[in-house]
Amino acid sequence: MMPNKTLRRASLVLVPLLVIGLSVAGFLQSRAEEGREAEQESAAVPSRVAVEDDFTVLTLDKAMQARSDIRTAALIPAGAGSGAEFYGTVVDLQPLAELVSRRDAAAADLAAADAALGAARAEQTRVEALYQDGGTASLKVLEAARSALAAADAKSRASRANLGNVESALRNQFGTVIAGWAGSQGGRALMPLLARREALLRLVPPTAEAPPVVIITGDGMPPLEARRVSPSPQADAAFHGQAHFYRTTADLPAGLRLSAHAPGAGGVRIPGDAIVWYGGQPWAYVRISESRFARRPVDAGQPRDGDFVVTHMFTAGEQVVVRGAQLLLSEESRPATAGQTDND
Repeated sequence: MMPNKTLRRASLVLVPLLVIGLSVAGFLQSRAEEGREAEQESAAVPSRVAVEDDFTVLTLDKAMQARSDIRTAALIPAGAGSGAEFYGTVVDLQPLAELVSRRDAAAADLAAADAALGAARAEQTRVEALYQDGGTASLKVLEAARSALAAADAKSRASRANLGNVESALRNQFGTVIAGWAGSQGGRALMPLLARREALLRLVPPTAEAPPVVIITGDGMPPLEARRVSPSPQADAAFHGQAHFYRTTADLPAGLRLSAHAPGAGGVRIPGDAIVWYGGQPWAYVRISESRFARRPVDAGQPRDGDFVVTHMFTAGEQVVVRGAQLLLSEESRPATAGQTDND
């Protein structure tokens, strides 16, 4: 039997060893659990930054884009460097809105007047037949029906004349094409203009043949594409020559002075606001889906008025980030931490 003294010595050695062993086992188990949790988190949370087709792609959800005030603009063809520059202004659409409202009201009045005329004519015909058929209707009733028909006819004529006057005013101020829009398919072609989603421009090209498409520029705005609508029946007091209406997909203030030129045959223009510098190279972010942005290199060889004209990597119509591009670059460089969502 082992002496008590020997047992005490053995316990003094074994107990610490047992404690140390349990601590090590607990530590190893904790690290293993942390590793499994990290693997689960990395599998559940996709990376904010990826490489697709050799381009860096950043993913930001709509909430993050809204907080960061990310704005995009469509790329447009670059302007021809040798093209003649001409000028114009943004048209005040309030008179157009008022005339369209008056035209709609006059058309409704005419429709009601014509309906009343039809009813009065039918009633006069019915009473006339009764009067002729043995005097079932009295002469007094017949005369009343005739008077009602005459009044309805006069109302219809007046309503038609009023509608004609309003449509004439529309043509005199905005031309036959825009006046025609007011009466076709509920004015669908006018809706973007009256809702201020588009702007109407009055430009004065230097030649009699107005370009079908032009690039417009103005103070504090990126270049925009505008398409010809029709000749303007009214001249622009600030410029000499035949004016033409153009429309563009932007909300521009009335009276803004603009310059314009015909677009070039190739290349697109990258606005200066879209440029970020990284590694000594200019880049721009292109929206490739609702939540993904690809950073593409910009050829710095053709600068123009603070913008860049490029012939590859970008195509007309693509949406490029013009506000918040530097923030996207910063977000792209920010490392994601464990347990962090990809848009925190």
